[in-house]
Amino acid sequence: MAEIKINIKNSTIKCPHCGAKNSENNEFCLKCGNKLKSNQYRTEGKSCPH
Repeated sequence: MAEIKINIKNSTIKCPHCGAKNSENNEFCLKCGNKLKSNQYRTEGKSCPH
């Protein structure tokens, strides 16, 4: 039977307030609670075209 490998890339972003690493899906920092960058234009991995 063939081995199947799945590579899931977990991207992280750095909190601008405390510097903690957070999942890019987080809206707030897990360490300090500061609001992370806006996800206003992020939908299904696409970014604003401008």
